[in-house]
Amino acid sequence: MNISSVSSVSYSAATTSTSSASTLAQIKKQIAALEKQILAEAASKDDDQTKLQKTEQYEAQLMALNAQLAALQSAQS
Repeated sequence: MNISSVSSVSYSAATTSTSSASTLAQIKKQIAALEKQILAEAASKDDDQTKLQKTEQYEAQLMALNAQLAALQSAQS
């Protein structure tokens, strides 16, 4: 392996790491936003059925994001 190919491998790994960190940060922001939406919905003046439907939708999205987050974190380990 020559120096050129080592540099290429190092650059590729650094780019992947930066991309993963960016993706993790983005997912964490989405999770925080969904948690705020859940709290806001709980305090909203919507009827109980609407609150339940919206909360269930937010929680499903939250579960999916948490699964993505866990997968990315385990891939980095």
